Amino acid sequence: KQNMRVPHAPASETACSTCHAPHGSAQPSLLVQPQQELCLSCHETMREPLARLNLHAPAATNECSGCHQPHGSNNRNLLIERGAALCADCHDKTEDTRLHGPTHSPFKQGQCRTCHDPHASNFAALSSKENNTVCLDCHQDLIQEKKAHQHSPFAQGNCTTCHHPHGCGYPANLKQALPDLCLTC
Repeated sequence: KQNMRVPHAPASETACSTCHAPHGSAQPSLLVQPQQELCLSCHETMREPLARLNLHAPAATNECSGCHQPHGSNNRNLLIERGAALCADCHDKTEDTRLHGPTHSPFKQGQCRTCHDPHASNFAALSSKENNTVCLDCHQDLIQEKKAHQHSPFAQGNCTTCHHPHGCGYPANLKQALPDLCLTC
């Protein structure tokens, strides 16, 4: 692709045969290797993240081009779209909630990477950190003053026992109205 703000070196240097076999291939788009292996042949630092327990669907199906433009892009990291627009292509129900519902600030602003790793994670929901320590990156005020008695889920680092990480319409992103939520335990 011409005039891309972020060119991919093989394409911008017209080194097409770095990725494509000119006469034929067992791979789609005449690739010289399966797509993910081809990308990893240059992007070696991605091997460790892709060995984690939970893979994002495009990574699990070896489809780097699900999120990245192979020839060039107007977005950093050769991304097809920026921010939440990239995620919305597959996560359309989540995107509808983000756009139309009362939500948690990073989610509302389309900052998915604040809490999620886009490729893989050793934690549930591609969380970038264990349990809910990801919550404490922004909510430091909750741990500044150690209380003698703490709510059990909070003390155990299980914020999502009571709070929905994306938000769901109740104050403080609670999963249910009070006192109904408290009565579930």
